[in-house]
Amino acid sequence: MARVKKYKPEVDYYLDALEDDTRKFAKFWFSEHFKYPFGAIHDPIFDLIDNPNLQQVAIAAPRGVGKTSLVCLALAARHILYKKSHYILLLGASQRRAIENSENLKSKLLSDPDIARFYGPVRPQSTDLTFSKEAWVTASGIRVEPVGAGQKIRGALHGSHRPDLIIVDDVEDREEVRNELLRMDLEDWLYKDILELVNHSEPWRVIVIG
Repeated sequence: MARVKKYKPEVDYYLDALEDDTRKFAKFWFSEHFKYPFGAIHDPIFDLIDNPNLQQVAIAAPRGVGKTSLVCLALAARHILYKKSHYILLLGASQRRAIENSENLKSKLLSDPDIARFYGPVRPQSTDLTFSKEAWVTASGIRVEPVGAGQKIRGALHGSHRPDLIIVDDVEDREEVRNELLRMDLEDWLYKDILELVNHSEPWRVIVIG
């Protein structure tokens, strides 16, 4: 959904340039997370996460590259502020880890006054809308929900919308991954539970970070 233009042409032009470019969006709105220039290792990551035609994406890169910040923060925030998703799931190795990513995203969107200035308020005025650690709905009606690995979420619906952006962030526990049965259970959960949540007749994406 296009952002409503209401500023000087040069400002609107720049904000429009951020809409489909996570690299530029991350540098502008998350400069505190990305203090150094992106390198060649980041190029394929941006190519993958910014291509809406790729429904299922897997990203493997060394620690320290900033995968979680790029996807769970910058990409998710871009989808929220430019209204590109209706229902976002943030999956982590545990509920605690998933909530941590969700709260970091929420904190950034609420604490930066320029975000409210240019995109409108993120927190809804209505007290009828959910806005907690377990799930939150933005003023524009986008639901964000953190989910721990193995958590039962079959039949997830937000109004008439099923999850259309699912971010799976390092869900394999270091100890459990050594156990073949636990590893198989996790694979079953991802393929039989998570991938079945989407509405295959509408646009959706699943991005796995490892």
